Amino acid sequence: MINNPGNKIIMQINTVKKPIKVAHCIDSFGILTQNWVYNQVLDLDKKVPIKFYAFTNENRDSFPLNNLQSLHDSLGNIPLLFNRIWNRLFHWYPQLLLWLWKDRPNLIHAHFGPDGCKFLPYAKLSGIPLITSFYGYDAYILPQKEMSWRKKYWKLFKQGRLFLAEGPAMREKLIEIGCPPEKIVIHHIGIELDKYDFHIRKPNSQVRLLVCGRFVEKKGIPYAVEALKRVISKTKADVRLTIVGDSSRRGAMTVEKKKILCAIEEHGIRDAVTLKGFVSHSDLLRIIYDHHILLAPSIHASDGNAEGGFPVILTEAQASGMPVVAFNHCDIPEIIQDGVSGFLAPEHNVNAFAEKLIYLIDNPEIWPKMGLAGRAYVEANYDIHKLNDRLIEIYQSLLHG
Repeated sequence: MINNPGNKIIMQINTVKKPIKVAHCIDSFGILTQNWVYNQVLDLDKKVPIKFYAFTNENRDSFPLNNLQSLHDSLGNIPLLFNRIWNRLFHWYPQLLLWLWKDRPNLIHAHFGPDGCKFLPYAKLSGIPLITSFYGYDAYILPQKEMSWRKKYWKLFKQGRLFLAEGPAMREKLIEIGCPPEKIVIHHIGIELDKYDFHIRKPNSQVRLLVCGRFVEKKGIPYAVEALKRVISKTKADVRLTIVGDSSRRGAMTVEKKKILCAIEEHGIRDAVTLKGFVSHSDLLRIIYDHHILLAPSIHASDGNAEGGFPVILTEAQASGMPVVAFNHCDIPEIIQDGVSGFLAPEHNVNAFAEKLIYLIDNPEIWPKMGLAGRAYVEANYDIHKLNDRLIEIYQSLLHG
């Protein structure tokens, strides 16, 4: 069983353990900004047998997974039509239940709150315990945007067995929207450290800053642009900013994208900013190693959206040896040690953000020490192999609880 007072996990596992076989579930697999889901299950598959069920599958070349079954890709036209009609009438797909009966997993792990709701009927029909991981918008924006989600979540929280949160801020948010505290376990998103060589950052003819994220309000990219303007006016260094991300794969002109582009033009720093758009993860790694400082100006958006935990890019950048300047937002203080591996500024306070950045730029002798501290912290707390071993213990605790 799991006893979780004060969010500490106490495992009581019988000496004879059941073999674990997990069905991971998500609405759409392979979304470029969700590569961390792929990394988790890819490593987990080396430790316990898993199946992965999705309704749709994107970017197959970037995210190959042998044990993935996609409803819309695996069925012919007639079976898919039958499943769609059945789902419209009864709100579940017969094919997914058939896969569960055939594969016989003893746990279902849904990624994102809405997917927990979608797969709850299958868990009930098959008698398989359901675990749901929450990541951000699913806890912060959906329950505020539509009250119907609070009712759906109330049912999920009542009938689901366990809920995973990235950090204390996400845990408190889940409690706020109705999840019983004793059902919540904090479980971090890890990275495969072998893919991240440690490089000490040293200044050269330029200081290259990096910000990475979708062009949505919660990423706070206009704050990074404004901070760059303030930095350029107050330091002698040749400072450049690279922005990785976009509004969508097609680069649609959204309100937030227009705000970012206008900020660049209004501050007169077009020559100092490079827009990369979305890139592959391998290209992102090359970009990380070509830059000195990561910026993470995430904020609570006007519609209630927030990071929930923290962007995985923070883990990746620190693993590479890069110092970080960030807003004190959600669970970002869980990964950035203020004054040790980077600096935190009060959320929305662009003056404080810029001052922290200026100090870091003007004192490059502290970059190596910060880089070493960040790498050590990631190794100790965000190694995907260690975290997946812990996840297996969580699975075992449910099977033997």
